[in-house]
Amino acid sequence: MFAGTNLVFVMIGWIIANMGSGIACAMPFALLGSAVDYGKWKNGVTAAGLLTAIGSSFCLKLGSGIAGFVPTMISGYLNQLTPERFQLVSEGIEVYKDIRTLIPQADPIWPMEMPMIDDEVISFGLKCDKTILLGVWNNIENDHLVKLDLSKYGEIEKVQQIYPKAEELQVNIHIVNDLLQIHFEKAPSARLFKITLK
Repeated sequence: MFAGTNLVFVMIGWIIANMGSGIACAMPFALLGSAVDYGKWKNGVTAAGLLTAIGSSFCLKLGSGIAGFVPTMISGYLNQLTPERFQLVSEGIEVYKDIRTLIPQADPIWPMEMPMIDDEVISFGLKCDKTILLGVWNNIENDHLVKLDLSKYGEIEKVQQIYPKAEELQVNIHIVNDLLQIHFEKAPSARLFKITLK
């Protein structure tokens, strides 16, 4: 509410919110023993097995199942996708499988500084040694040339569009003195690139 479209404040709020949820998620396990002790003191019944099975194991499994099912039903609808869209989803999963080993070792980069959600062009990347995974969003207009200065990250050797991979969805890329120029024919649109540095 207070952050608006400022991603810095959104991230700060997200971190603060998750601090609270982390404590809340740990509390049932920390307090379960106290509940068992209280029940034994109050009623003379030791119900550690029942409380653990129902209060912890069953409820967590039920919650996890619902939490996985509901978002899938809301945002998935894979059975209603066109063959072209379904192919893009499958391709995205395969790309993730190829790059996931780089993600834990990578550092985040913002070639155009920290963006706002409603910026005309957004770029965000992950840099791991001599490899950069760079996402670029064109939100402004059709037939738009995006220019990104990557000189501070090193000298560019090769740029490859890794998503989407279809020939008709490839964008024109030019490199001029480590200035990456990407020509987007349509808006809004986004592409993911793998950049190899010398």
